Amino acid sequence: MAPDNGNPAGVPFINRANVQGDFINIHQVVNQYGGPAPSTQSVAPPKPKQPFEPETVPIPAGPFLMGSPPGEGISDQETPQHPVELPVYRIGKYPITQRQYAEFIKRGNQQHVPDKKAGWFGLEPPKAKLDHPVVEVSWRAARVYCDWLSRETGRRYRLPTEAEWEKAARGPEGRLYPWGNTWEAGRCHQDGDDTASVDAYPAGASVYGCYDMLGNVQEWTSTLWGSDPNVSDFPYPYNSRDGREELEVSLSEVYRIYRGGCYRDEPARLRCSVRGCSPSNTKVPWRGLRVVLETRAELEPDSTPASEQRRRRELAGLQQQWELLSRKLAAMEEERILETRAEEKLRLDYKINQARAECEEVERRLNALEARLRP
Repeated sequence: MAPDNGNPAGVPFINRANVQGDFINIHQVVNQYGGPAPSTQSVAPPKPKQPFEPETVPIPAGPFLMGSPPGEGISDQETPQHPVELPVYRIGKYPITQRQYAEFIKRGNQQHVPDKKAGWFGLEPPKAKLDHPVVEVSWRAARVYCDWLSRETGRRYRLPTEAEWEKAARGPEGRLYPWGNTWEAGRCHQDGDDTASVDAYPAGASVYGCYDMLGNVQEWTSTLWGSDPNVSDFPYPYNSRDGREELEVSLSEVYRIYRGGCYRDEPARLRCSVRGCSPSNTKVPWRGLRVVLETRAELEPDSTPASEQRRRRELAGLQQQWELLSRKLAAMEEERILETRAEEKLRLDYKINQARAECEEVERRLNALEARLRP
């Protein structure tokens, strides 16, 4: 236990020698493959499948092509096209529906009810649109929904990273559209004036079986765009460790990335690689969300040489991540000792708790992977 040096009470100093390995995971670390995104929810033991729980489909581990090569009509923000490797994960087969979101509202989250212009009456969604995607949801409300869903089910849900969303939409070979490389009218809901049921366009499903990856509604991702809507602070190639997957940032106004286009868009805006951004507090009638269900790639019953090599790469990435987090934590603790302003101390206390939780989770994953790799 570290001496009392002004740190928040009740949280021990973390190092590799004193971590017990039985902490609740409240901050899922970004790993070397580009995901999953950080998560701050604590999760109860898993429950049976809940009626309001979204259906998810598996996305296998491995590389995919992200972004676009330069060309006519291609934004610089989409280039260059590059390979990104992701671990296994599960993603929503459909966007979150009005019916599913209504359960969240009715169970004590009334402050996040969509605006009346979305058709809600009090705590009730429009009855004719129960299976339409929920809209008028800010990025912050989307995160609260994911945290609530995790607590209610005992399974860890979150927003997808930009990379996870794009792989689920276009498959490993980098399709232009979920169904192939040629635009085909009628494959998705577009050039209209309102949302459609999430299962209305089965012919537009991706290779993994995800519906509505283009058209209908834009979908929030966890990924940061930055502070300037015209130029991203995080250009390609995608790197989950460069700060773009930070959930808590100090900027007064921050833009988050959404994907997928919407029912108002023309075909030129409906490609799997198109990126958009919006302030995290915005709510509009053409934007909703899809969720990721976290899985543990290290628990897969896969003992092939390729899988062992993948785990060793992950181990190296986690070791590097642990060292970076430890240095970050030490710097914040030193800053906390020297700080004299009460408000700033409270802010630092919160960030120190987050950093310690990250260290705990990385330590747990390191121990699990090291155990698997022992002869």
